[in-house]
Amino acid sequence: MSDKLLRCAIDYLNSIGIREVYLFGSLARKETTTYSDIDLTVRGIKPEDFFTVYGELLIRKTNSIDLIDLDIQSDFGEQLTKSGELKRIYV
Repeated sequence: MSDKLLRCAIDYLNSIGIREVYLFGSLARKETTTYSDIDLTVRGIKPEDFFTVYGELLIRKTNSIDLIDLDIQSDFGEQLTKSGELKRIYV
């Protein structure tokens, strides 16, 4: 998994004002394969803008990406935090 692809996603999220970005999954655990996707969670996306933002991330990348809104799915964020899998990558 290219750091360049992850950086592209982070730069886009930053450009639209997202200030909290977290990584989870195989990339966060440093267990990637050629089939790994990028798993990101964020805070600060307006609910009505979520799918636009997600779509833009998919357009900008060649790999698949999963985007979770922690403002909506806070229970999932708590599970990731308890398991130690959530890695903050942008503030």
